[in-house]
Amino acid sequence: MNATKAVAKQKGITFDKFATGHYARIQQNLKTGMYQILRGNDIKKDQSYFLYRLNQEQLSQIILPLGNMKKYQIL
Repeated sequence: MNATKAVAKQKGITFDKFATGHYARIQQNLKTGMYQILRGNDIKKDQSYFLYRLNQEQLSQIILPLGNMKKYQIL
């Protein structure tokens, strides 16, 4: 994510968050401040396992708009 943001900045593109099309959710624990990866609401399309390598900084900078949706709602 940081490399992508750096390339975008070099090209004059700025943004606060990076959106992906993964079926997963991210939640911040209010007690610890840590970000957690949660399964997507559509169990058949869940991709949370794919994001396990992201660190806390990366998790804080992405949004997953499909995570709360079912596949049939996207079409």
